Amino acid sequence: MPEDVPGRRQQEISFRRLAVPPSRITRASSGPLSLVFETMKEDIRSKLRREFSEPITSERQVVYILVEIRKLLELNDDAEYFPALTFYCDWAAHAVMDKEGAKRIVRRFNEWQRISDEARLSGIEPILDQHLKAELDETTELRRFREQLDTYLTRNQLDSSVAAERLKWRAFVEFYAQVIEACPLKCSEPGLPYVDEVIIKFLDLRGINPDDFSVAIQWSWINKRTGHESRTHAFF
Repeated sequence: MPEDVPGRRQQEISFRRLAVPPSRITRASSGPLSLVFETMKEDIRSKLRREFSEPITSERQVVYILVEIRKLLELNDDAEYFPALTFYCDWAAHAVMDKEGAKRIVRRFNEWQRISDEARLSGIEPILDQHLKAELDETTELRRFREQLDTYLTRNQLDSSVAAERLKWRAFVEFYAQVIEACPLKCSEPGLPYVDEVIIKFLDLRGINPDDFSVAIQWSWINKRTGHESRTHAFF
């Protein structure tokens, strides 16, 4: 249920390698354009190798890495197989996200708020459908982003430890969250009476909470019916 204080810890995840047909790995299979695309892709991979050889210590690094990965997705013509990775790359480069990926997330929070409000009016504890709960957990904890980033870097012969190793992932999330925290997810379509915008905020709780609870992302939204803000947190 929506909460007002940190109360959720991200769990370690097991990665699933995604099956992408080899035919979609290159944009042009032969001819001069093929050589051009392969040269461009190798140039991008070289840049990414240089970035991954250094610790992640800035927002600039994170943005640069995601922009270069987004280029690879386009050149490889396989973005449709990595929708979460594509979405989170795009989020880092936009002031507002209001396309289908963003709308899908907002709809989940709208449904969560609906269930919470109806339960409160009935004087009972809200009970989330297991499917909705799983989707909310995957969203707030960036699980699909992490999984697809790991898979995609591995497919492109790049160091995937930024996603595979917990401490490196936490460092990446720390700066990624600061890049996107002023960039809302919006859904203005009809039929969403509770929530039409969700924002995130990075919380640095080092020195306040134990280490496992010291880096967090806060997801918040305004209940359109009551004007009250609700929040939930994921720890990294």
